[in-house]
Amino acid sequence: MVSMFGFQVPTALLQGSAASADWEAVGHTVQDGWVNFGTRWGPWIFAALMGFVVVRGLLRASRYHAAEALHDADRQALRDRVAAAEARTDGEIVVVVVEASDDHPDAAWKAAAVTLAVGTLLLGGVLPTVGALGLVGLQAAIGAGGYALARMLADFRRSFVREARASEVAEEQALQELQRLDLTSKSGRSAVLLFVSVFEQRVVVLADEAAHAAAGENGWVAADAAVLGVLQSSGGSGGHLREALERGIDSVGETLAKALPATGERENRFDDDVEVRRR
Repeated sequence: MVSMFGFQVPTALLQGSAASADWEAVGHTVQDGWVNFGTRWGPWIFAALMGFVVVRGLLRASRYHAAEALHDADRQALRDRVAAAEARTDGEIVVVVVEASDDHPDAAWKAAAVTLAVGTLLLGGVLPTVGALGLVGLQAAIGAGGYALARMLADFRRSFVREARASEVAEEQALQELQRLDLTSKSGRSAVLLFVSVFEQRVVVLADEAAHAAAGENGWVAADAAVLGVLQSSGGSGGHLREALERGIDSVGETLAKALPATGERENRFDDDVEVRRR
């Protein structure tokens, strides 16, 4: 410790200041140290980040699949599940699964902007050495790379989709399915649509008038939790998607059985097959 102006200053701190003075005395600045660090390690850090994005996206790709995730045996098992659930109620269950409710092109552009910003920051020591035209070209390539990765890797693209937006497009798609299937006019007001949007990780249950009135506002909350609980914890691929749908069907069937118990007069107006498609 050294006394300076009445204060005790650590000797190591003074030595550090002297070292900085020596550094600057030979024509360097403290800022040069950071520039040198960025020039040396920035490109490697950027490459590691991009590699992480690619590897993670490939490993998690299956959680965004639906059309290929269910085999014939899975579909038959789900069909039997729907039939068994409907046997206990006068209501009907219609299940629709899509891989995504929207293409989310804005998410890809956001990914491009973020990749460009991060790339410019980490490659700051290299960019000035490529000249004006090279700088423009390199930055364009960085942004285009981020855009391409977002389009190819659903997991990366999903990172740039707001949760509010995910809910909005899933609910809109569910309403379109309701109209497409013409549930309200065919079902005797007792059908329930179980809609699952895999990319958005959203479950929407729409019950027709009689079913909704009998089950109440909170009658379908358990179905949401049952499906999402499996999808979010296990990734949603293969048998996991089948398990998630089975739990959702069972939950809807249980609610319907209590709200509209079977009287033996139900007419099966809808196919029991689970509809699964990309969009």
